[in-house]
Amino acid sequence: MNFKKLLIIFLCSFSLNAYAQGRSAIPRAGEGLHAFLIRNHLSISKYEKKFIALNKGKFGKNNSLLTGVSYLLPDTKNTSKVQNIGTTLYEPLFGKKYSRFKKQSNVLNGTVLYLVSGHGGLDPGAIGNYNGHVLHEDEYAYDVTLRLAKKLMENGAKVYIIIQDKNDGIRDNAVLSTGNRETCRGVQIPLSQVQRLKQRSDAV
Repeated sequence: MNFKKLLIIFLCSFSLNAYAQGRSAIPRAGEGLHAFLIRNHLSISKYEKKFIALNKGKFGKNNSLLTGVSYLLPDTKNTSKVQNIGTTLYEPLFGKKYSRFKKQSNVLNGTVLYLVSGHGGLDPGAIGNYNGHVLHEDEYAYDVTLRLAKKLMENGAKVYIIIQDKNDGIRDNAVLSTGNRETCRGVQIPLSQVQRLKQRSDAV
């Protein structure tokens, strides 16, 4: 066999191998099906059934992923240009600086989440002191919830923010000012923990 034939065989083998690698992935230790799809930029609502059908016989109980197994990924070639990547989204609860932001991906398209930050209203949660500043747990829980909501929305999720403060958006201060303006989607938050939990579950 001459050199040219060997070169052709090598290049064909390399191309097929590269293609196979580009269309398959191995789950990380302890990684669930949804986390695996998201990490590989696949919308759960669009590709979960296709992924399961494509890899029939490779799953554990309840379609759990098996360690060390290589899974084929669904072809996204025909859908990658839709769903308006780069579209400007708007959420006034994030505050003036962060209220307008770009959609980054479609991996969470079809996913609906309800985010409920802790405490709020007359209940500040845990109270601490830092360099002479009073810290209230609810302020930080709310700020983290807003940041999570923004990240989820950037990736295509529909997010309902249950506890809201129309004055406090996402804040970059090291110390967050305190207040009791938080509401449950516009309704005053009761101090009673039982009533508070019922109010939030009813809102969801």
